Amino acid sequence: MASNIGKMIADVRPFIVSDALPEDSRQALLQAAKDLQYDLETPLDTVNRYRCSHATAGQGNGPTLTLTGRLFRYAASIRTVKQVGEDTWTASKLTHNLDAPIIQAHVHEARDENSEYFEALNAMMAFIRYSKSGIDVFPFEEKIPSVFKSDAETSNNPLFVDIGGGREQMCRTFRDRFPNLRGRVIFQDLPHTIAEAEPAPDIEGMPYDFFDPQPIKGANIYFLRYVLHGWPDAKAEAILERVIEAMGPESVILINEKVLQDIGTSTMAAGLDLQMMMLFASQERSEKEWKALLGRVGLEVEYLIRYQEEEGDGVMLVRRAKI
Repeated sequence: MASNIGKMIADVRPFIVSDALPEDSRQALLQAAKDLQYDLETPLDTVNRYRCSHATAGQGNGPTLTLTGRLFRYAASIRTVKQVGEDTWTASKLTHNLDAPIIQAHVHEARDENSEYFEALNAMMAFIRYSKSGIDVFPFEEKIPSVFKSDAETSNNPLFVDIGGGREQMCRTFRDRFPNLRGRVIFQDLPHTIAEAEPAPDIEGMPYDFFDPQPIKGANIYFLRYVLHGWPDAKAEAILERVIEAMGPESVILINEKVLQDIGTSTMAAGLDLQMMMLFASQERSEKEWKALLGRVGLEVEYLIRYQEEEGDGVMLVRRAKI
């Protein structure tokens, strides 16, 4: 299927880029391409395209109906709504995409457990956490051989601690990848999130605020996924300092975040950065910015692997900096 689509695109491309293409034909093709894009979009595609598009209407002297009509006219032109008559609009597929609870949670970034969006936010985070992660791609055996010790003493020692781990999804991924590894696998999050989780017998849930002292000392791996990007540098440093205080001689930190290219960042990743700036005064960080942040608290990146390049995802193996 993919090869057939690629062939069709390759066949039509010479006609599209030709200088001889009449302007009316070019406009018709452009509109058809837009329609095809909108038809193919999932709700998450839609919110990614709209995340940095904001229209602001100031107070004017004209009637409200006129302003509303002008705004709806533009919205219809980009298929956010559908015009069905003069001064009459109805919901389009994109309208329904944007109104989906999981997208509304993304827009509002609900943090209040009493918020109407809180359940949808948890569902969204579960979707994100069940998607491909750094745990799926990281070469544990090569880079952290200490976790594969087989002596009996390791059975009650903390092996893997997911800080801000939601409802145990990443701990489950880790256990599924390494079912024979001894040691405690723990996910930590705020009490209301832990209360809603249903961990398996081989996974522990623990209420914890990552600005408080870390109660699990000397774990092999402390794991942070999509935590630090939600905080400005000073707060991110405070979170990391709590982890450093708990680390043992062989402890490492795995940071699974966006790691933007220093040159040539994708549109999606750059848009996510702007979203974090607008919502939380925080940021998605480039490799250079990550190294600077970690260096300020006495850590260094030993290894970085990128995956899902368009989204900018990566996982960093972090240790105490060598003195």
